[in-house]
Amino acid sequence: MLRATLLYWRKKLGRSFVATTLVLVATIALFAVLGAEGWFLAVLVTLVVVAALLPLYALFYARRAARTSLRKLDPPSAQVELAPDGFTMTTSMGSSKMKWSAVNELWRAPEFTLVFFAEETFVVLPAAGAPAEFHDLFAERVRAAGGKVR
Repeated sequence: MLRATLLYWRKKLGRSFVATTLVLVATIALFAVLGAEGWFLAVLVTLVVVAALLPLYALFYARRAARTSLRKLDPPSAQVELAPDGFTMTTSMGSSKMKWSAVNELWRAPEFTLVFFAEETFVVLPAAGAPAEFHDLFAERVRAAGGKVR
């Protein structure tokens, strides 16, 4: 679950986040070398620090939420049943039936599959404990309903 959250944020922010942050730091260094000082430089530094730390805080918060969700599951397991019109997920907290068209996107990794219902809403289906063909069939049905599979 925690690795899935890290994968999500790494793909969401991507290399562009790191590149943009480095460009901003280089710009601040250039202004400092050129003699800029005082409030202008302080504002630039503050903006860059906030821009860099905000996504990191969001990652921390998402990981904490994932841990909290896992602690609520007793036992920490889920059952997923596939049907032609959708699938049902059952945990100790309840059951939910979804149509295939409700899934916008799948991100597949060797250890898990992220199932997105909206841009920021996803569930994690671990590969361990599932039959070998389960994730392939799941992806095939999502693709057939118009969802993206990565």
